[in-house]
Amino acid sequence: MDDKAYLRPGTDVGARDSKAGVVFDVVDPNKRRELPQHDFNEPKVNQTPASFRFIKGCIEHKQEDILINSSDQTLVIVRPKSNIGSSGSVWASDYMRLCHEQPQLFQESRSHAYSMPLKKFSSYLHDTAYYFSDLTMEEDVRNASSEPECQYKLYEEHKLRWLEQQIDEAIQSWNAEEEDGILNSDKEIGHELKAKAVEIQIKAECCIDNCSQLIADNNLYEKEEEVSNDCKNLCCTIERMQLTPWCCDVFKATDAGPGVGVSNLEVRFRDIEIARIHNSDRVSRVHRAPGDSGQNEAERSNAAIGDALVDGSALKWNYYGPLDGLSQDEIENLSLIDLQKREEDCIEKNAWRVAKEVAQTIHDEPGPAGDYIKSYVTTQKERQFFFNTPYLQQYASSKSDVKKATVPGNAYFLKIEKFMQEHCEIGEMYLEILKGSCESGEGEKCEYCLSHEFCSSAGIKHIPRPYPDQQRPGLHYRPPKDTPTVDRGVDDFHPRVQMKAAFNKDSSFFDNPDNIKEFSKKYVVTEDAIKSY
Repeated sequence: MDDKAYLRPGTDVGARDSKAGVVFDVVDPNKRRELPQHDFNEPKVNQTPASFRFIKGCIEHKQEDILINSSDQTLVIVRPKSNIGSSGSVWASDYMRLCHEQPQLFQESRSHAYSMPLKKFSSYLHDTAYYFSDLTMEEDVRNASSEPECQYKLYEEHKLRWLEQQIDEAIQSWNAEEEDGILNSDKEIGHELKAKAVEIQIKAECCIDNCSQLIADNNLYEKEEEVSNDCKNLCCTIERMQLTPWCCDVFKATDAGPGVGVSNLEVRFRDIEIARIHNSDRVSRVHRAPGDSGQNEAERSNAAIGDALVDGSALKWNYYGPLDGLSQDEIENLSLIDLQKREEDCIEKNAWRVAKEVAQTIHDEPGPAGDYIKSYVTTQKERQFFFNTPYLQQYASSKSDVKKATVPGNAYFLKIEKFMQEHCEIGEMYLEILKGSCESGEGEKCEYCLSHEFCSSAGIKHIPRPYPDQQRPGLHYRPPKDTPTVDRGVDDFHPRVQMKAAFNKDSSFFDNPDNIKEFSKKYVVTEDAIKSY
């Protein structure tokens, strides 16, 4: 995963050069496309195309383990930078959006009789229902009071409205595709799922409409528990359909940006939540060191986006004006505040229009692996899958347990935080979530792992991290099959981490050539690299 910094409509920045494409233009100089000779634009219409390159494969065991790719597909989500940003929650919500638009990319490579619209509908409903039931904690609901501005009450109403909204969008998508050559058997299943989802919507709406009274009667949790149980039953119904299972082992390669880097708590939380929703056995996130992010596979996707957009002209952005649709009398009667408000709304409308134009331009253009790019516009902030970002950010910024306990949804966040401590291994440049690893800590599995079996029949262990091969001359690591994965410290042979540790312990350590030579051999890094660092 990676993003293409940002596009600047109305300028020549990034619009002059094509890495692999060819820019065609007319011969007549008076009719040629022209690029502006400046780079001053309206920053609020800048766009960020986010690349997701999905590579699916398996390991072929021969003399050396070889990764064989079975599919390679680039998807792009275009975001208006000023309106959406690129936080960990935005990346995670876009990831979930792609799960519901292209579920086959996240599933094991097995054919199945179910149609694509039914797969999309069922995956959307499952993820929404599971997340709501996982979110619903008695301690959080009991905190709500009937006071109009009670933050805990507002949180519960927000959560219930999110459930209604997500189900409504799933149903709308299903209704739009229901007649597209779908078998009658699939339609029957879809109608059954739709009926269950509508029933959940009705109960959620009832909770919202009567929230204050339910709190006064000390009955809100019982009603939310009914909705949560219906969500669990819906998930069970979908699981009985025996759809193609989701890939149980997921590897995410990123750079160290704030929205995707493993040091970001928001990124960690969202990775764990997605792993729980999809019942993943193992999820690994690895990013390159600063200055080395060009090795990320998604960088080639970014180049393909550039080739699709460069046509010899600048991106248009001024589609709408602040006075559009007003008569002369209405214009003359506008106050300064009203005009400023219309200008702000106009800029936002233009930003979303540009995002749509960019997505349409790069859609079905050649990708980096012989595929064709599939592109989408990100969902608006109030419709993002991970709706509770402000609460998570408030929880993450709280410095004490007492302060954290005042945040709406704190019981759920504490549950995820505990899950992180028991199941995650976090280094300077990687994060690994491993189902069942809680057993190595307290000697028994947690409630989640007891109720979620390994998808892989053989189980999955930690990914082998580089381990020096001292038996071979030169600087070499052991082959993955000979690399130990247990009883190892985090970043135990990470050169930069160990260099920092050695320097902090003794600032003159690397002044000694013998120490440099010994460090070089032990941590598989050249002496020149040590000296330059």
